[in-house]
Amino acid sequence: MSTANQYRYIGQNGTFVTPTSSIESIVGPISPTATEITITQAQATALESSLGLKPGSLESSNLLSIVNNVASSAPRSPLSGNNFFLGGGQGLPGGGSELVIDSIPSAGGQGIRQITVKVK
Repeated sequence: MSTANQYRYIGQNGTFVTPTSSIESIVGPISPTATEITITQAQATALESSLGLKPGSLESSNLLSIVNNVASSAPRSPLSGNNFFLGGGQGLPGGGSELVIDSIPSAGGQGIRQITVKVK
């Protein structure tokens, strides 16, 4: 959440996205009307591992952006990433798929539903 508040866009050269199912497989179903969810520290750790995030990077409060109509945001295969990046076309460490789209606004906007994720 603190990172999202510092920058106008998520990702300098694009925003990494994965299907919601990659997250729901760990935290359970996310209601289509949810504006906030609470997860356990164990779920946060599992998400970090599955999504290839730096251990400990999910703070006590995070932001999940659900992007509608990814097809209109120039989807492409990622060519690089952090130290956990498996390589283009390899997907995420937890087996989920991954794309890069044009950078989305940190504040959300049309076609982007934002959910506050609190870690207890």
